[in-house]
Amino acid sequence: MANDGGGSPTANQKALDRTVLHGIFVARFTNGLAARIDRFFRTEVVSDIAARVRDRMTAIEERGKDLGPATTARLRRLNALNTETIFGGFESIRKDVESTLVDFAKAEASFERRTLELSIPKAFLTRAKIEFEKPTAALLRTLVESKPFEGNVLADWFSGLAIDTQKHLDRSIRVGMAEGETSDQIVNRILRGNENTGEGTFARTRRNAESIVRTAVNHVSNDARFAVTKENADLMDGWRFVATLDTSTTVICAAHDGKVYSIDDVANRPPLHWGCRSTTVNVFKSWRRFGFDFDELPSSTRASMSGQVPQKENYDAWLRRQPESTQDLILGEGKAKIFRGGTKIDRFVNDRNRPLTLDELKALSEA
Repeated sequence: MANDGGGSPTANQKALDRTVLHGIFVARFTNGLAARIDRFFRTEVVSDIAARVRDRMTAIEERGKDLGPATTARLRRLNALNTETIFGGFESIRKDVESTLVDFAKAEASFERRTLELSIPKAFLTRAKIEFEKPTAALLRTLVESKPFEGNVLADWFSGLAIDTQKHLDRSIRVGMAEGETSDQIVNRILRGNENTGEGTFARTRRNAESIVRTAVNHVSNDARFAVTKENADLMDGWRFVATLDTSTTVICAAHDGKVYSIDDVANRPPLHWGCRSTTVNVFKSWRRFGFDFDELPSSTRASMSGQVPQKENYDAWLRRQPESTQDLILGEGKAKIFRGGTKIDRFVNDRNRPLTLDELKALSEA
């Protein structure tokens, strides 16, 4: 990609292009991991519990649903077996995801280090006597296993989901019995649900598990790459927020897209919400910031290390080019009207990354 002056790409442009392209591969990795976890959950947990519930509930039907001590005892035994299956299944899932993400963290750190090597001219590195540092394997493992995202570490998210699934499953079985449902109806209640019972227990669990996996991948990707940034912070002026330019991007990420933050700013680093797909790219210092005189570097190296941040289209500019129907779809009609009135997308969230309400936006736009 040529820079604004029509010459060769700058170091910052190279880094941005490489990061955006890399995002495609991260998305494919995320989809593959989410699909693998879903497949394991369906075959090793759901199928086992569904068969057990059908068999046990059929046996209870044959004896009569008296809801007395005998039936209560059978339900208690059924719940204990289901609990063992659920917690065992999620423990297997946790180990698989953690192991996979540790390897992924190492790959992401290697990618970021390689991005530094390919983006910064060799002449500059030689003259500045720069050697790239990388985080230790122990640190990368800690990022996966011990660093919280959205308030909890990965293991706690999965254990919490196991507890939630067990409670909903037990309640669904008991409610189904109280309403006189057959064993097949109860199984359908926990698998899929219906318009009367709402979302099925396992449909809900699968959706939540996927959200955990997708958010965890983004968390590990950004943190592993940021670990490389911190190891080489003397090269950086900061980092740039990069959101995905499509209709699925939240207003939270859209408000940050294209902004440059200091290395120490962690509050605005993605993931900013569940299912966040945003990423970051380093912003390198200019050759002047390293104290070089004008004639100390070749002209091509000076141009590449100019410190210029590439002016790729940000989310605000992209959304303004979309038809009103797309703007309405993303923002809602009321907020879209305010957006078309000239309010920039970064004004749609407050300083704690909470989306403003329509009334708050109206007051802001009228001030």
